[in-house]
Amino acid sequence: DSPHPIEWYGRTKYLAEKEVQRARGKHAILRIAFPFRAAYAQKTELVRSILHGLENDTLYPMVSDQLITPTFIDDIASAVDSVISQKPQGICHIVGSTSLSPFMLAKKIAKTFGFPQNRVKKGSLSQYLKSALRPYPRRLALSNRKAKTDLGIVMSDIDRALARLKSQIHTSTTQTKGR
Repeated sequence: DSPHPIEWYGRTKYLAEKEVQRARGKHAILRIAFPFRAAYAQKTELVRSILHGLENDTLYPMVSDQLITPTFIDDIASAVDSVISQKPQGICHIVGSTSLSPFMLAKKIAKTFGFPQNRVKKGSLSQYLKSALRPYPRRLALSNRKAKTDLGIVMSDIDRALARLKSQIHTSTTQTKGR
């Protein structure tokens, strides 16, 4: 799709891409979306926020009428490594292989981590937008097809990424307890 940012954050990203392209040098622009990882105390991203809400039974209703593409940071790191070695040009989406609603993401997180499915309540972006102070796009899904076909980069689907996340959290917790 042609870029059409509807809010300031998206517009600044788009303007930055245009500046890189205007420089007329060799360049690769890598777009990522909804990155998550096992441990990063400085910022709680969407997946960790959902997991925290499930753990404490404080999960707010999750939007079911929006589409996102969560991306496991370990996959991003591997993809960046590949891009550095292959030196492609242009724009490439380095994103997960599954696009889904935050509601479905929360359901998958609950299942992976063994939480009751009824802790995940359905919410609506349409309802939220009635009181939101800024616009929110409905379709934030990105395709990684170009990364796969042109560069051979294979990104995890959400089920595999969550399984890896769970394993890393378990390993991290086990190592911390053994100290």
